[in-house]
This record gives sequence, structure tokens and C-alpha cells, in this order.
Amino acid sequence: MTQHLSRCRGGILDGNFMKCSNCAKCYNFICINITQDKFKGFTQSYKDQWLCPSCTCSQPKCDNLSTPIRAPASTAARNDTYSAVNINMTRGNKQGARAKTTRDDQMPNPELTTLLAELRQLRLEVMEVKQQNTEIKNQMSLISKKTYPKTSTNIHSLRKRK
Repeated sequence: MTQHLSRCRGGILDGNFMKCSNCAKCYNFICINITQDKFKGFTQSYKDQWLCPSCTCSQPKCDNLSTPIRAPASTAARNDTYSAVNINMTRGNKQGARAKTTRDDQMPNPELTTLLAELRQLRLEVMEVKQQNTEIKNQMSLISKKTYPKTSTNIHSLRKRK
């Protein structure tokens, strides 16, 4: 009896396949995207413990023991530096989650204000040039539509004269 491959349903003609250690389904190298050279590099213990894509997906994912947690409130109250760094910026109201800034931080830098004004002016000029280019393109299109038939007729009549 011929053994069949699980993904592509082809028959196994040569020894170029991997067998899942969990469900015992067989997969050829093309279906699991490995090369003959890569297969030769696998150890026998790896081949014996190999899991197919279906079994790998159905396994439970790893635990969350490495997830960082906040220190208890009593520690944060004693250590002001820790509590300032320990701000969650992604939950709740983002405006309320931001750290309080000083009055100096709220004052805009004059150089940045000037640069921002110049960038806004440049943006307006670029938009104006873009609009002019669109108008020129439309005018050129109209001119070519009007003059092409006349030019084509003139060329055709000149050819007939020869």
C-alpha cells in the first residue's frame, strides 16, 4: 500500500519527506518549504521530534511569565523616580496619561515657530505650482485634440498630391 502525503496528497516515491511525530502525517519538502541540503543537516533526534505545521499551530503558546508588571503602589510612593518612569502611555485617555510638563516646556521655541511658518508657506507654494501644472496639462490636451485632426488631414492630402 502506498503512503500519501498530507498536504499535496501526492504519493511518496522517494525518501524525501518528513513525518510528524505527533500525528504521523507525512509532508514532502516542497510543502514544508525545506531543501534537500537542509534536510541532510537535520539530526536524527530533530527528525524524530519534528512537528508538522498543523500540530505546531494547535500547540498552546508559551506562558506570560516574562511579561513585565508594575511594582506595588507602596513601592511607587516611596520612590518618586520609579513612579515618574512607570507611566502607561497607551491605556485610557492619552491626554491624561501624559506626564505633567513645566511651564518652560510649554513655551514654543522661536526658531521652531519660524521654521513651521516657512514650511506652511512652502506647502502653499507647492500646491499652487501643482494646480498650475494641472491647468497647463488640461490646456495642452485641448490644443492637441483641436490641432491633431487638422494636421492629420493636411498630411493625408499632401500624400495624395505626390
